[in-house]
Amino acid sequence: MSGLRFPIPTDFYPVTDELPRPSKVRPPALRDDILARPRLLDWLDAKIHRRVVAIVAEAGYGKTTLLADWSRRTRIRTAWYRLDEDDHDVITFIRYLLAACREVVPELGAGTASMLRDIGGLAVPSDVLVDTFLRELVALGDEPAAIILDDVHSLDGAPEVLRVLRELVARAPDRVTIVLSGRKRPPVALARLRTLGELAELSADDLRFDHDETEALFRDAYHQPLDRETLTALETRTEGWAASLQMVGAALRHRSAAQTRRFIRNLAGSHEQLYDYLAEEVVGELDQAQQSFLMFTSLLADVDVGAAAAAAGMSREEAAKALAQTVRLGLLSRSAGRGLERRTAARYHPLVREFLVSRLRSEIGEDGTREAHRRIAADAEASDWRLAAHHYAEAHELEDVNRVLSSAIALIMGSGDYAHVESVVRGSGTLTGSPWFEIVKSRVSLQMGRSEDALKRARHAVELAAVPGNDRSLALANLMAIELALGDADAAHRLAQELRASSDLGLRNMAVAMVAVLEASRERSVDDAIEHLEELSSAQVGEDAGRFRGVAGSGGGGGEM
Repeated sequence: MSGLRFPIPTDFYPVTDELPRPSKVRPPALRDDILARPRLLDWLDAKIHRRVVAIVAEAGYGKTTLLADWSRRTRIRTAWYRLDEDDHDVITFIRYLLAACREVVPELGAGTASMLRDIGGLAVPSDVLVDTFLRELVALGDEPAAIILDDVHSLDGAPEVLRVLRELVARAPDRVTIVLSGRKRPPVALARLRTLGELAELSADDLRFDHDETEALFRDAYHQPLDRETLTALETRTEGWAASLQMVGAALRHRSAAQTRRFIRNLAGSHEQLYDYLAEEVVGELDQAQQSFLMFTSLLADVDVGAAAAAAGMSREEAAKALAQTVRLGLLSRSAGRGLERRTAARYHPLVREFLVSRLRSEIGEDGTREAHRRIAADAEASDWRLAAHHYAEAHELEDVNRVLSSAIALIMGSGDYAHVESVVRGSGTLTGSPWFEIVKSRVSLQMGRSEDALKRARHAVELAAVPGNDRSLALANLMAIELALGDADAAHRLAQELRASSDLGLRNMAVAMVAVLEASRERSVDDAIEHLEELSSAQVGEDAGRFRGVAGSGGGGGEM
């Protein structure tokens, strides 16, 4: 049997189609005080048929706002994907990229979706997954379309995902434009594209508000018209930086014309000084309870009522009122299509958040800040392992991080969400030497083609789980899957026999069927053996038959990821 290869069993892990953060594949909702910028909107309309549109500028220049405004106005179909540090593995990247494209063409990528359903059990190598997605992407090119990748600088330090990004640029259908927006030059062959006339670029200088735009912003959006002298002083001090103009607008609410002139004359010249001054002005005028709410909730990447209440140590009713006030102040921006009762409902501007976190630490110290992280983690633990693990790690509660991730290992394996786990582990620094950690690392290594390391880690996971009172079943199942993926059916057969004693009914039934199919394969063809497995799964486990789909084949796809 040693030369026999099978599709790998996936469904002993609960595979889910639900995205951890659906808002990542939808443009952010725009506030009422956003100013349309015809100069830049017209530029995008004229350049959008190039192969790549690159928008590069530091934080606060309005890149995301511009693209969100353009995407809601254009007739061209647009897929939106906001990247972050959790997108550092190929599976997560393709999962979200497919979901973004399905917002445009719901039926796109049936084969890719099927593979992603099986990915928890490693039935599909990542290069096959990527190739399948890029071939199926042709369905997006029936008419002009754009794929917007926002915050593409977040992929720094993820060479495998950057390789996929370059493949996407090279192989996207002719009528599909890739829009790359971020704080650094995107790592694709821009010089070659520029030579071929296939590149359009916007820089920070292009994104700065000019005189007419600044005047219109304060007159029409902020309803605070400025006289010529004040407007000139504002332009000199802000240099058209969108974030600073937004904070000035927030600071000028309810000020008289004389107070406005005095405020702007007192602005510092540099961005750093301006940021500090404006943040103090905006926050300093609020009552102490609201200031405290802002500081505590700045610990959250995504702010909603439940998490905000936990962070600030208040009731949900109090948090809802404070959160609504924060949105009215313009300090939080809502995410697309989600109310404040839902996770990922709103976000602070990165610069505002940085200021608030710094101020919180200076007021309550590191111990107080860690206690706030602990409150957030404890509140999230029952419903969101990602949020709980992150905040326990921020609180330096390594045992709690280990406990949360260990209890979520089946969900992690089912979703293929390894990048988030690795980012938490890197941030914690010492979370090694546990079975679940080695299971996750073995999966990552196998996907990256590091077969020896994958096998070594999978075996180590079994050893670590071999302590009194522990159930080794998940580690055994993982090792069995990896042995089978590497072509050692004899080893997989021995492990399946051992797994038949598992206390987990689903794993036990899967092991029984795996033993049967491997033994049947000695006398039958592979197709006959798989057919036999399907019969066994139907006859022996009834309603649990779906757990055998990954053994029997690639399985069905469909639906939003």
